[in-house]
Amino acid sequence: MRNLLSRSVPLQGVSALNAVSLASLATALPILASLLSPALALMPKIGRALAVSVCVASAYSALAALLTLAPIVAEAPVRGALTAAQQGGFGVPLELYVDAVSLIPALLTSLIGALTLTYNTRYLSPSNKAYRAGGFNRSYPVMSLFIGSMLGLFFSGDMLSLLVFWELVSVCSYALITLRLELRKSLAAGLKCLLQTHVGGVGLIAAALLVNTATGGFSFSGMQGIAAPELRWLILALVVVSILPKAKQYPLYTWLLDGVVAPTSAVVLFNVCGFQSGVYVLIRFLQLLYASDLHAAFEPNPLVLVATAIGSTTAIVGGINGLVSRDLKRVITCAAISGLGLTLVGVGLLTPVGLAAGLTLLLSHALCFSLLFFCAGSVIYASGEEDLDRLGGLYRDMKAVAVGCFIACLSLAAMPSTPEFVGKYLLIQAITEAGYAHLLPVAVLGSLLNAAIGVRLFYAVFLGDGGRELQARDPPLPMLAPILATSGAILTFGIYPQLALEGLISPALSQLGYTPEEGLFEFFYGLSGLLLSAVVGLASVFFAALAITKLLSKREVKSGEGEEEEAAKLFLCGEEADYAPPRGGGLYASLLHAAKFPRISWLTDPDRFYARLAEAYSLFAARLLKLDILHDYRATVLSFLISALVLLVGVGVLVWK
Repeated sequence: MRNLLSRSVPLQGVSALNAVSLASLATALPILASLLSPALALMPKIGRALAVSVCVASAYSALAALLTLAPIVAEAPVRGALTAAQQGGFGVPLELYVDAVSLIPALLTSLIGALTLTYNTRYLSPSNKAYRAGGFNRSYPVMSLFIGSMLGLFFSGDMLSLLVFWELVSVCSYALITLRLELRKSLAAGLKCLLQTHVGGVGLIAAALLVNTATGGFSFSGMQGIAAPELRWLILALVVVSILPKAKQYPLYTWLLDGVVAPTSAVVLFNVCGFQSGVYVLIRFLQLLYASDLHAAFEPNPLVLVATAIGSTTAIVGGINGLVSRDLKRVITCAAISGLGLTLVGVGLLTPVGLAAGLTLLLSHALCFSLLFFCAGSVIYASGEEDLDRLGGLYRDMKAVAVGCFIACLSLAAMPSTPEFVGKYLLIQAITEAGYAHLLPVAVLGSLLNAAIGVRLFYAVFLGDGGRELQARDPPLPMLAPILATSGAILTFGIYPQLALEGLISPALSQLGYTPEEGLFEFFYGLSGLLLSAVVGLASVFFAALAITKLLSKREVKSGEGEEEEAAKLFLCGEEADYAPPRGGGLYASLLHAAKFPRISWLTDPDRFYARLAEAYSLFAARLLKLDILHDYRATVLSFLISALVLLVGVGVLVWK
């Protein structure tokens, strides 16, 4: 593979300086807004409004800076420095590196982050029937810090800066989940978020120590010089473990399901934007540690088998959970988890077409699920309900939201003229070319499960009859504008896929060291003229599926006493897993009951394992405490000595030259 990091920025003079300044500015503005806004809010009269405006303006300013930077990065990567502090003889540089690969999630994060902050100005207000709040609150600085931390993560050029921003993203996710301090389950879900995401953090720290041992530094540019294949495998294995909770992969994804207790505007950020960090880090390390000839050889290897197995499991388990859950935001989250599983399958194939599929699905999922959460938040805002059994018939009063949700559900179902269709098509093509035939049923089944979730979601909220007594209407303009913007983006990139494929995906593949096949994307360019017939045909199929499934679900589902098993307590959260099928004759109810989907969800729930692990640890800690009460401190002293030894070894590795 070409040493892309070492040959970056062939720009001269002012252009190079401007490129580095734009990237630094985009990262710094949201972080500065998060630090300044609490102080501004203390000003009398206009303080709170000014603080909110600063946070929103910083996000849009970061987006404008990245849009200005995009043409420069498309030509060649940009490299600079965030800081270069010297402490004695030990340098601590924080490098900046921006290429077309990092620019894709950065643009998506800044766009969705800006729309989310706009949405939040009215969502967290006294008019919200679910979360009554108003004015400036701590959600604004935390959201701004989250956006800046994500951009810093994408633009990191070394392991140290990556670790700093990686941990900041985890802390911000915890703060967003625990926005509602009055709810005990919010605090429990936040703790669960910290524990699971820091499993990934430990893996990334271990990978950084190995990189430092092998190269004498933390810079990404030195990683391509690692020759030992065993060391490369070990570093990549640690990276795969580290990305599992951030990329929402099985079995470290359950913190996200509990995290939906947060307000919807907060869920959009750590759910839709947060997953991009894990996918990006995996792509970046694959680029740094693998030679180009490995990507061209379609031979089975352990890395491909492990990555695709994790992605396949996540896709199926997430899809099944989305069909049996009743909470509105939880259903959307399960669909997002399922889709991310297929994204990991594409990236894990280690082929150009697979990476093209993964990057396209990254773009599609960000737009589709941000739109779904915006629509779900509008429904919760207007009705105060999150249970699908109590919703229904809202299309009469919320027509604009219904249209936006319909577009999102069409994209979720991978219908033509949507970007999800492009990504799924490329994924199937990549699987076929790579020769991994066992993954084809997974891709098809995962896509069908997502389509079924979309049908169920739209029917339950807008076409069912469970919400006859609800009084609802379309949300105000600050909440409606993000729905219109994301709907327009989905239609634009779906009807004219060349905008994304040629403007974002192809430059990213080229800078990763791949040359896309001639005519790889030509098939999609002819679809733009088929919009009207496609929309009519897809709408007919969609409503026909609704009618058929409604007829198949007429039979009331009744569970016998012997079939009701107590669900395992969630890991440290004290909640019961909600895998019960919908009450009454809900959509798919009889089909899901016959297919034993609730039982499968219960069996594949990793929280049952986490709960037992926590119980075993608590028992172990209690026994150690008993030893201390008996004045027998041998176990305590031994653990202290082991910890001190590990610490000394770590410090010795760092300072040894």
